[in-house]
Amino acid sequence: MTPTVHGLELRPGDEVDDRDIPVCHGEPMLRAGLVFACSSCPTVVEYADGLVFDIRT
Repeated sequence: MTPTVHGLELRPGDEVDDRDIPVCHGEPMLRAGLVFACSSCPTVVEYADGLVFDIRT
């Protein structure tokens, strides 16, 4: 599943506010610093310098 912020699908290089929490499977992802993990699947989103740095599934 592709994570979203404000209803828009995230891709590496997208600009984000560090306070924006991605949503996956309709639920906010779990936050650990600037790394977010889905509780329903292995998807991980990583932010760096105001950008989506990486999305791993």
